[in-house]
Amino acid sequence: MRFEFSKEWLRLGLMASLLIAGIGTKGQERDAPSPAEREALRQRALSVLQAALHGDPIQGMHAAEALVWNGYSQEVRPLYEAAQSSADPKTRVAAWRVLAQITESSRAEREKYVLKVRDFALDTHGLHAEFALESLAKLGYAGRDKPFVEQARSGEPVMRILARWVLANSGRPQDETYLAELLDLPDARMRAVTAYALRFLKKLQPTTLAHLRKRLEQEPEDAPDRFFYIITLYLHGPAAERQARKAELFRYAEKGNEEGKYQALLMLGRWADASDLPRIAPYLEAGEADTRIGAANSLLTILRSAPRNR
Repeated sequence: MRFEFSKEWLRLGLMASLLIAGIGTKGQERDAPSPAEREALRQRALSVLQAALHGDPIQGMHAAEALVWNGYSQEVRPLYEAAQSSADPKTRVAAWRVLAQITESSRAEREKYVLKVRDFALDTHGLHAEFALESLAKLGYAGRDKPFVEQARSGEPVMRILARWVLANSGRPQDETYLAELLDLPDARMRAVTAYALRFLKKLQPTTLAHLRKRLEQEPEDAPDRFFYIITLYLHGPAAERQARKAELFRYAEKGNEEGKYQALLMLGRWADASDLPRIAPYLEAGEADTRIGAANSLLTILRSAPRNR
């Protein structure tokens, strides 16, 4: 959907600008925006994601996914259907990954795209093996295909993590434990990638949560990938811990590295509410595209949780 400029759009744009500046109608800070400001902010978040669709291919994929997750697949579908004919194999995998997530499609159509990613990912030694296997894992595929079982057992650390993530999508406790074992890998980045993979599972066992907390306590405060543990605990941990985890994620959004800002902002909306909108809104104006995309996703997630006419 494209938005045409009109007097109404200019009025909403002004409201969005005021909200992004953290200013209310009387020039004072407000706990939460008005209904009109929420609508303006929704439109601004959409425009950020729509602009990103046509930029860097990976950032475009991230923007497309955020649009799909929030119910705006109408502009995404034709773009990614066309991308399937690309000569670049990574672009084709990205297209199948996005198309598989469009819930308006039939179950058979979504499954068709998942299997396309699966077939590509079976080449576990190919040029784009990591991207393909991560994409497959994110789609919830849980098949025990021989190449994945082999990689889970003896692959390079990153492939071992991704393959065990695929197996853990089964929901079986033993498969989750098999993945969680890799929280103790010697390489700090690979431990963090394991924490990242665990966040995508539907539910985590108490033993896995305890393992994550223990590992987080052992990671230095200035560890560059520490935010991955916090995000997973924010998403899966008990409700009593969410406010403290959310505060930590806002600190990463403000002062973290580029990846930390993006990941924190992308997931903040899961347990945030309207009172958090003015804190997230300024990131729509960030210099980095991924930071803007992460903020837009959380804003739309929060706005989607409440009727637009409130």
